[in-house]
Amino acid sequence: MKITKKISKEFICEKLRTDTLWIKKALLLIYSKQTLSEQISKDTTEDNGVGFTGCDSKFLSSIALQLKRQVEYSVNSGLKEDEALRSVSLSDKQYEALKKSIPKYWGQVLNSCEEEKLEALIHISYGINNNWKSPKKKDMVHA
Repeated sequence: MKITKKISKEFICEKLRTDTLWIKKALLLIYSKQTLSEQISKDTTEDNGVGFTGCDSKFLSSIALQLKRQVEYSVNSGLKEDEALRSVSLSDKQYEALKKSIPKYWGQVLNSCEEEKLEALIHISYGINNNWKSPKKKDMVHA
């Protein structure tokens, strides 16, 4: 079964509300799409359709920079990047804020995903077969 954009959006948004690894990866991904001047100033100055919105820029850039530094330190200490990303953490308040703000960036995450891998994850996670129907919003788990 072909995975539609609607199903992909539902899946990615759910992951960005509930999965700390997805949240951390998405935060660093979106931060990496900020221009260098935006990263330095922690402000959105260019209307280029990527990176953080103006209202999120300072706060999310600050958390992203903190996370990026922790990952770099762990990598320099001998961990592989994926292990480092799993091992570092943020405060509960930061995670709660990210669970509310990061899902709106689902489109940038989708555009950065390898289609085949994303489809495989969706099939595995939802147990999709030819009779599958998209979960209703009320049935989706929210953290």
